[in-house]
Amino acid sequence: MGNSSRHAGLQGYLLRAKLEPGAERADGALVIVFDGNLRVLIHPAGRGDLVFESLICALPALRSSADRLLESVARHATERSPAEADCLCLRGEPEQLMLQQRVASDASSDEFEAGLGNFLNALTRWRARTGAL
Repeated sequence: MGNSSRHAGLQGYLLRAKLEPGAERADGALVIVFDGNLRVLIHPAGRGDLVFESLICALPALRSSADRLLESVARHATERSPAEADCLCLRGEPEQLMLQQRVASDASSDEFEAGLGNFLNALTRWRARTGAL
């Protein structure tokens, strides 16, 4: 049993939702796909916390287009409420705009589910904002 599968909130949510995630990866992460196109990687973080992570979009290959997209999302990110739990990050080669959100180690299944719902809503909004829907 890996790191992600030890999280009580995750386990309670999976039982209640009758979901069977794919096999846990070697790094302890799980993948759950919602609505056929919302792929959420749930991976272990420090102190027993978990992190939701999903792809918003790949950055355009043309540097000027990528810069415009990043300026637009950065401007929008600074206008959001500081209470929003999700955060943007860049990853990989080719570069991808990702969304992440942390879940506390002691989150109940209700808190886990609410956090996941908020994350999926934020992911949909970010994908719409970037034209990735």
